[in-house]
Amino acid sequence: MQLLMFILGCLVTIIVFLITTLFFADSAFFSSPPSYLATIQAIGSIAIAGSAIVAFSLYQRTIHRHLEEDEFKASERFLDESIMLIERAYETFTGNAVEMELPRNSRLLWLTTARMIVRFEKMKKNITVPAHEDIVGEHVEFWRYQFYAILDAYKGDLTFEYLQVGNNMYDGIEIDRRSIAVIFDFAKWNGPDVLADIDDQLLFANRIVQPDQSGVIRFLQQYRDGAYWDEILEIQERDYPNSW
Repeated sequence: MQLLMFILGCLVTIIVFLITTLFFADSAFFSSPPSYLATIQAIGSIAIAGSAIVAFSLYQRTIHRHLEEDEFKASERFLDESIMLIERAYETFTGNAVEMELPRNSRLLWLTTARMIVRFEKMKKNITVPAHEDIVGEHVEFWRYQFYAILDAYKGDLTFEYLQVGNNMYDGIEIDRRSIAVIFDFAKWNGPDVLADIDDQLLFANRIVQPDQSGVIRFLQQYRDGAYWDEILEIQERDYPNSW
């Protein structure tokens, strides 16, 4: 690549030199040998300087492009590894069961799952490309809900006896408290709500609910003692009079 830029710089130098020479061919500078030589030297210096600037600019662009490509590839690798790691954490926690089941009250099982989650959180910090950050964010929300669903479905089964396992907390086989903290923390939703900016009344006013969905309409009509639905009808009449 550097050789190519050097050759390109030389070509630019020659082209600039030839154009300038032809332009000044009939001028007084070329009437005598001393003036002619000085002119040639000046033109050559300008051409060399110009070609050096062009070559340096191309070099900078090439380096910048390579850095961006390297960053993209590195970020993509961390993205793939992060997704695989959180998937394995869930598979480990559930025993890769097809149907939802209560995880085994195994100290090692809970510790292994928690360690995978911690490594996942650390690894995804190396994802630097915005598009990759969006992708891993969607995976986080999906798997967060999967963990939450299990913990919520079996909250009545996560008893003292389930966690204690042995005869007392000093047997060394009880569920490690750190693993409990990590898994429950991951399952807790704490991200920005993408529904925060949704105008639900505007959407309903656009007749997205068909007339035969009587249960949905009845549900909406009772909200805020009917005021909510009245506002929808006003928006509908104003903005979507012919939507059907």
